Amino acid sequence: MIVCQGSILSALPHKLKTKSLNLWYGKFQALIGVSLAIKPNAITAIIGPSGCGKSTLLRALNRMNDLVSGSHAEGQAYLDDQPLYDSNVDVVDVRRRIGMVFQRPNPFPKSIYDNVAYGPRLYGVRKRSDLDALVEKALRQAETGTPVAEVIRKMGIAEQTFYNWKAKYGGMTVSEIRRMKALETENLQLKKLVAEQALSIQGLKEVLGKKL
Repeated sequence: MIVCQGSILSALPHKLKTKSLNLWYGKFQALIGVSLAIKPNAITAIIGPSGCGKSTLLRALNRMNDLVSGSHAEGQAYLDDQPLYDSNVDVVDVRRRIGMVFQRPNPFPKSIYDNVAYGPRLYGVRKRSDLDALVEKALRQAETGTPVAEVIRKMGIAEQTFYNWKAKYGGMTVSEIRRMKALETENLQLKKLVAEQALSIQGLKEVLGKKL
């Protein structure tokens, strides 16, 4: 639980700040009156023992706690002096502007391709051909000597995402990537068909067994 005694708001320009921010998980209050200011282009460390509310505070800054059932917040947080907890705030836009890097990769419950394409899709890239080209471009740049760190910085992707691409699509052209995805789709459809047929056969056996 993080408890902030008094305000440490700075008179200098700030990028992020909270003011008397409180947050609960059900009846448990994880944040109590947190007021702080974070300057632009600065490195700020939040230090404390495990379970004290550090991650809860970070998630409060981009409204990720909204996704936790039973959580609710009072007080306010600001980005460039714009309130983040007003009713008309677009939380997707907030999360686009305030990102989090977790200790371990946290993929969505989707395919590797859909995880990779999530960021570009969020920024309006919808065409499959464009997404396929994006995958190939990242891999080609690395193959021709561009450092991986530079590739992922320019393309706005995580390092783990790049290596997932490399493991699955390394050395392929856009057309080959498309063909591979088409084969994967066909394979899934065949597996589904086989499973449905197996259930039908099992059901038929049970019906015949009862009749006999």
